[in-house]
Amino acid sequence: MLLLDTSAKYLEITGLIGATTNVVTAWEETTGEETILMSDAVALSAQATLVAAPVVGSKREVIYVGVQNATGGILALSIAINNNSTSIPLFTISLDVNESLVYTHKSGWRAYASDGSIKVV
Repeated sequence: MLLLDTSAKYLEITGLIGATTNVVTAWEETTGEETILMSDAVALSAQATLVAAPVVGSKREVIYVGVQNATGGILALSIAINNNSTSIPLFTISLDVNESLVYTHKSGWRAYASDGSIKVV
């Protein structure tokens, strides 16, 4: 489970992010008794926050992260939890063209080859 439980903790992507790196994220935000499903989809060209820190008094559980290399070369990247002062790498990988890295809250991290098969890392 990837739980962002303080207003200083967020999920980030670092590395050689290309202009055509496609990223999709989804998370549940809990504030008091209300839970809201939220998502985002972007094309990145630099280091970025994937899921921002929650506001004070709420939590964000990351449900899905998908990163696809749509560039013409190898993409080296790291996914990390940043506690506003310390970046803790969770997964580091190099992806070839059309390969992807996917996190689900039920299965954890998996890398997929361009043909859809699970990539051994």
